[in-house]
Amino acid sequence: MGHGASHVDKIVGAMRTPSEHGYSLPDSTREKVIDTLGHYRYAMARVQLEESSDEDNRTVQAIYQVNAGNAVAIGRIQFNGNSRLPGRFLRRELQAGEGEVFDTVNLGQSLERLNKSNQLEEVRRTDVSLKFNEETKLLDVSFKVTE
Repeated sequence: MGHGASHVDKIVGAMRTPSEHGYSLPDSTREKVIDTLGHYRYAMARVQLEESSDEDNRTVQAIYQVNAGNAVAIGRIQFNGNSRLPGRFLRRELQAGEGEVFDTVNLGQSLERLNKSNQLEEVRRTDVSLKFNEETKLLDVSFKVTE
């Protein structure tokens, strides 16, 4: 994972310090690890969280199993829910295209650009579906949009 590993260590290491946190901290940390790995082009990273709590001592132990996977190129890009705007207009707003290596920074910037276009209702990260195509060995990206 190279530089990505040191960033993951910093994210998880911040949890080691005893302090008052809600129960959502381990899961939000898991999401940060996934985002960090995505930044380093590990789009298919899987981070499994195993938690155990000790109510008497008011502690939670979080164990993360990280499988970064491999960097993957973007395959097919599609926009679901779009009938009025030409696909080429929407693709123009994307920071990466088909055949380029996927990373979450480009995805975030693409969402910002789509939203600034004022041609669609707000597109959120939850409106984006990533699916690894076993046949092509590429990452297909689908945007759910509302005009």
